[in-house]
This record gives sequence, structure tokens and C-alpha cells, in this order.
Amino acid sequence: ECLVELINDDAKILFVAPKEVLGEETISLDYFDGVCVEYTEWYSMSITEQNKVRISHDHVLIVAEKMFSTYPKLCDILIDIA
Repeated sequence: ECLVELINDDAKILFVAPKEVLGEETISLDYFDGVCVEYTEWYSMSITEQNKVRISHDHVLIVAEKMFSTYPKLCDILIDIA
């Protein structure tokens, strides 16, 4: 959900829509259902044959920030662990 919101947010130019949906207004929240997000050296939202998309270090940081602001329970969990 956070990844889709970042891709659909025009202010987040680092997140580009998958080639398959370029030109469409937005992508649906269920677009990545069942798709694995892999941390690699490059960014690609095109779903591979292995049913994966790839995000880089810079993208992981932005996704994490979005997740922590969207789901405050994540902060609570980390506070309990620390």
C-alpha cells in the first residue's frame, strides 16, 4: 500500500510507475498483491518472471519513512525492542 501511494504521489519523483502502466492516471492498491519486493542496487517496478519488483537503498529509506508515518504501531514495536 505504501509503495503504491509513493508511486502515485507526483511529489515523489524518485518513484516511477511500472512500464506496463505508464501513462495511466494512477495504479490500483492491489497492483502489487502477491508480488515480492527485492532490495537490490537498482529500482524497477516492472514485475519479473519470478514475480518480483526491485527497490534500491534510497527507495527503502523513503518507503520505511512512509510506513512509520502510516503505521504508528511500527514505532511502538521498535520502542519496545530498543
